[in-house]
Amino acid sequence: KRSVPIVLHCHCTVQDQLGNNNLSKCFFKKVVNRANEIIVLNKVSQDWVLNETGRKALVLPNFIDEKLVVENKRKKTTGIKEVFFAGHLLESKGIKEMVAITEKNPDIHFTFAGVYTDEMKKFLDKDNITLLGDVEHETVLNYLDKSDLYLFLSHTEGFSISLLEAMARGVPTLVSNVGANEDMVGDCGGVIVKAKNANSAVNGFKEAIQLTAEDYDTISMTEISKVKGYYLTNVVLDKLLDLYKEIEDEK
Repeated sequence: KRSVPIVLHCHCTVQDQLGNNNLSKCFFKKVVNRANEIIVLNKVSQDWVLNETGRKALVLPNFIDEKLVVENKRKKTTGIKEVFFAGHLLESKGIKEMVAITEKNPDIHFTFAGVYTDEMKKFLDKDNITLLGDVEHETVLNYLDKSDLYLFLSHTEGFSISLLEAMARGVPTLVSNVGANEDMVGDCGGVIVKAKNANSAVNGFKEAIQLTAEDYDTISMTEISKVKGYYLTNVVLDKLLDLYKEIEDEK
């Protein structure tokens, strides 16, 4: 009513949050129609918003501080021996798919950091799995630095900070094809598998073993370069502030 510009900023994968609820979609479209600009976290959301509302959304990712990026500190690996995941240990985070991988690779050690239930603890009671529980952020970074591969097999995601931190530390990744994962990893940062699919995860892990054995250093440095070019705080916030200024100037 006061002609104040509106920016709709969606911190999620839009279609995952709205689901098949027609009422939710109706209200979302009303908000979109009133907005001067729509911002989303990933390309799949951008495509969905365009198809559902006819409006073009801007993709603007999450970001991390430059101090989390490391360079030339990783030793060339002689093979995948240590695998890491950080996050809530839930089925929706791909835990069943991860366990399928651990069972097929008994000689590789897996470390999972994050909150878990007693029931999940029993499910994860494997000789080659270490559960850290809820740990400090610095501990997560330390484990990333000594890991050969990062697992991120979530069933739904907007834009994962934990995956971004793994990339910033130069850790090759095995990720599910949801949210911004494919945008982030691309063709050179790791292996992308189908979400909610244990067979795809196990086969993808085999591919990751081969891929990292062939060109670990290139994968690692590609990830770090991508983080520096697209996902640092100053890079993303400069774009956001420029957008705000542009909208204000058009008022």
